[in-house]
Amino acid sequence: MAILNTCTVVETTEHRMLRRARELDEETPADLVVTGCMALAQAESFEEAGINAEILHWDEVPDYIRNGECPTTTAGTDPIVEGVVGILPIARGCMSDCSYCITKQATGKIDSPLVEENLRKARSLVHAGATELRLTGQDTSVYGWDEGNRKLHVPLRRICEEIDGDFRVRVGMANPKGIHGIHEELAAVFTEYDEIYDFLHPGPVGQ
Repeated sequence: MAILNTCTVVETTEHRMLRRARELDEETPADLVVTGCMALAQAESFEEAGINAEILHWDEVPDYIRNGECPTTTAGTDPIVEGVVGILPIARGCMSDCSYCITKQATGKIDSPLVEENLRKARSLVHAGATELRLTGQDTSVYGWDEGNRKLHVPLRRICEEIDGDFRVRVGMANPKGIHGIHEELAAVFTEYDEIYDFLHPGPVGQ
């Protein structure tokens, strides 16, 4: 079985996803499973391209391929270490409605795991050898919105204060609109802890 996890940010990416899916469909004798953002937001594109594949939501993949015994990196499973980099998806989805963005059709509104859960995963990554934690998400700036308040600064502070080890923290995609309103709290955390890179991912806002 071949599994293709797709992205759908821009048209060139979509073309690459379709090309790779077509290659796997033609060259792999096993079943093809397509998942990820493009699969969920533009499933019809694969059918129109004549690609024979099972289109699945991320969370459906384990049950499909091995009766639930094969894990995937979703909001409910542990992240992985790639070399010295630990990828930590702190949330899924966003709260924006940018006219040009199709990703939200796949990810939906923000879904933020508890701070304690992200802290546990971060600690696990550091103990596994990660020296750089990359906090990722479609829009990390609105972490916690679904619980009533944005609080990206909270897990950042707790990771730096409560996890022992020699590591750095990098904050991924954070849209300016989400940063507004918590910029003072974030500035304080960035200033206080040397573990945090002085970096915020630039994000376009086109609502």
